[in-house]
Amino acid sequence: MKTIPFFLKSLSGRIFITSFQNTSERSDSVFILIPPIGEEMNKSRRMLALMANQLAETGFNALIPDFYGTGDSEGDFSEANLTLWHSDLDSLIGWCGDEGYTKINFLALRSGAVILLDYLYQHHTTEVGKIVLWHPMSTGDSWLTQFLRLRLAGGFSGNIEKETLKGLKTQLQDGESLEVAGYELSAQFANAIREINIAEIPPTSCEKLLWIDVVATEGKPILPASKKVIDHWEDSSFSVDATVVVGPAFWSAVEIVDADALIDVTQAFVRAEG
Repeated sequence: MKTIPFFLKSLSGRIFITSFQNTSERSDSVFILIPPIGEEMNKSRRMLALMANQLAETGFNALIPDFYGTGDSEGDFSEANLTLWHSDLDSLIGWCGDEGYTKINFLALRSGAVILLDYLYQHHTTEVGKIVLWHPMSTGDSWLTQFLRLRLAGGFSGNIEKETLKGLKTQLQDGESLEVAGYELSAQFANAIREINIAEIPPTSCEKLLWIDVVATEGKPILPASKKVIDHWEDSSFSVDATVVVGPAFWSAVEIVDADALIDVTQAFVRAEG
């Protein structure tokens, strides 16, 4: 096993990639792991790295990108937008082709699923093997609402007048940037992502998809928001394997925690034929 960090030139600038490689065997398939946005990205780094290591042990090389303006990539979050992030994925997929990979697979967590599915919808020619979605958000507006609530909870603005969620979204619609928990959120990024509803953009180019919700206790079903999306997809003749695992919401936990069952179920899906 070998972990190799490197920078990749993209339209936006240099983006940071972590590659997890199996040094004893090489598959023609690769997994690209799409992290969530903002602080959830930091909370999720350990779980994504654990998953990438497991994939590499199975024979798949795995790649975790930091999109432009995030993590160790060039740029600032205030400069980030969906067009640049799509170009980052273009560059990474192109690099995979140059490296001889013939099949691209994806794993996406939370808001990372919104980014991935929007990309695949706008790039119909991208052929995809398997996709795994970890506790995905169903809309970009869900992410935006959650993110803006950090500002409301922390009182970041210092304004005398009490801010509201509706008011903050109006400011973004009017072209104003907002500071949220140390991140400068641009109006361009916010207004673009809030329009994404994954129910309307099933990844029909993929061979097979696994949707996993993480629940706190045994016996809990797929979340209502998830079921709504899955039902819509299946009504459109797009088949989904959906399940739940019991584990912690590691992407938002105060301490860094693991969800071992999530990795185990993902590995079983990855190893399965077909």
